[in-house]
Amino acid sequence: MRIARVALAMIIAGIAAWGAEQSREITVYLMDEPTLSPYLKAASQNLVSDIFARAKIRVVWRNQLPAQGLTASTFVVKFEHNTPDDLRPGALAFSQPYGDAPILIFLDRVKNSPEARSLLAHVMAHELAHVLQGISRHSATGIMKGNWTSEDLQNMRFKPLHFTQKDIELIHLGLDGRASRVPNAVAMSGGAGVNVSGIR
Repeated sequence: MRIARVALAMIIAGIAAWGAEQSREITVYLMDEPTLSPYLKAASQNLVSDIFARAKIRVVWRNQLPAQGLTASTFVVKFEHNTPDDLRPGALAFSQPYGDAPILIFLDRVKNSPEARSLLAHVMAHELAHVLQGISRHSATGIMKGNWTSEDLQNMRFKPLHFTQKDIELIHLGLDGRASRVPNAVAMSGGAGVNVSGIR
């Protein structure tokens, strides 16, 4: 009986250790934006962290770029508060999955939504996932949908959308690949992003 208890304890410890080993860390540099309130910024960061935690990714937030430059696990998010109407109409953000350019959030369009807090977090998570995966693709459901519906917007106010299992696999594969990739090796023509019907 004692042997069985010891064996069970070892199995549980092994599972816990495996889960810890699978967790990874990324650093996101969120460039200060005067029109982004401290509350909206903090709430969005917390929600993004929760979303990625489910994918076994820990997000570390920073406000200033490192003097030594970026690494394979660091990313930059910038905000546009006066987005021209003819710049990717309907899009809430833009990223370049195949390059190292900063993620650009069209903040004025996001803030036009009554779900601005939850929407901003989901937009940042969506674009970060594009860059992490290193490919321009969308999923049929969840955070990585290419076009969120009004129902999606309502749902994300109360419970965050999630990555699909395929999304999570591609995120981790992308992180593996970034470490060996030559920066800026591929030029991006088009990029990726997310749209929401009715928001401009």
